Order: sequence, then structure tokens, then C-alpha cells
Amino acid sequence: MKGKQKVSIYYDDNCGFCQRSVELIVRIFRVNTEHVGPAQADKSILETMWKYNSWVVVNETGERFTTFQAGVEVAKCSPILKILVPLAKPKFMQTFGEWVYRKVAQNRHRMWLP
Repeated sequence: MKGKQKVSIYYDDNCGFCQRSVELIVRIFRVNTEHVGPAQADKSILETMWKYNSWVVVNETGERFTTFQAGVEVAKCSPILKILVPLAKPKFMQTFGEWVYRKVAQNRHRMWLP
């Protein structure tokens, strides 16, 4: 693949925590994005978001990722986070990452970010 990998990131527009966390992740970790915006703008993406209760990340080949795997895909497109991607491969890290994601997703409406 030529050049830097890019992702599109879709979040729940009705969730201030979701919008702000994506904004901070993209800015702080310099994620190379094609598009960042609400899932509500695309019916198919919105259905995926609802199905998995998750942000949705789409890579350049059109593959969709949700929950912890979405975070891994975002990390691949960050010059800062990409060195951590191999650490996400072991099964125990997948399980732990998914557990953390679920805890955040379940409590997102009670969380606040600056």
C-alpha cells in the first residue's frame, strides 16, 4: 500500500462523550483519517453502530471494525500508536480490550471529557 493508511471514523452523534473522545484521539495521536463524522449520516453505518453499540471504523479497503478492533484499526493509522498494535494480537489482550470497551460503552452517557 502506498502512502499512509487512512481510516474513516463514525461515532454516535447523540453522545457527547463519543464525539469528544474521537476528536481527542484523532488530534492527540495524529490519526490519518479519510473522514470523521456521525454514524447518523449513513444508514448502513448507523445500523452497524446500533448492532454492536460501538463506534464504526472503516479502512481503505472498506472493511468495517467495531469495539476494540476499531481501536486497533485506528492505532494502525497513528504514527504514535502504531507501535502498540502488535500488543493487541494475543487472545488475552483481545479479551481484555473487549471487556474495557464494553465497560466504557455501557457507561458512556455518564462520562465526561474536557
